[in-house]
Amino acid sequence: MEKKIKKLTNHVIVVGYGRNGRKCVEELNRSKVPFIIIENDHEVIEQMGELGFTYVHGNASEDETLLKANIANARAIISTLPIDADNVFVVLSARKLNNKLIIISRAAISGSEEKLHTAGADHVIIPETIGGHYMANLVNRPDLIEFYHLLTDDIDSRVCTEELECKHLKDEFIT
Repeated sequence: MEKKIKKLTNHVIVVGYGRNGRKCVEELNRSKVPFIIIENDHEVIEQMGELGFTYVHGNASEDETLLKANIANARAIISTLPIDADNVFVVLSARKLNNKLIIISRAAISGSEEKLHTAGADHVIIPETIGGHYMANLVNRPDLIEFYHLLTDDIDSRVCTEELECKHLKDEFIT
């Protein structure tokens, strides 16, 4: 496992393999984005081994654990821990070890959002807020939500969306 991790570059580190972490891993895996999971629970680690996932067993708020996950060569870290204070420590440690890293963190309460940004998070996600927004828009804008769902969630869809930066386009395509 250590040899495999040392070879990775431009990968994503997912901290925690609970409900949110699993969804992140599913999407990264489906999109063929290289990732490493950091998990502290022995029982969960056994599941990851059976699934063939790359993982590090340990506490992600400790520098040693993040270094084992090859944070220096990672492109992003997603901290999905259920306790906001734990996410703050992960964000602080991650930012210290790789100041170019994209850092995304989950927050349980909106009051933690500012603290996570201050600690170094680029993006803070509050799942309950997003869920509530999504459900209200199913009433207010059902066609838009159905279209969004088609673009983002439908695994069997023949629609594929990609993001391109303008700098990669030929000059005749830039207006």
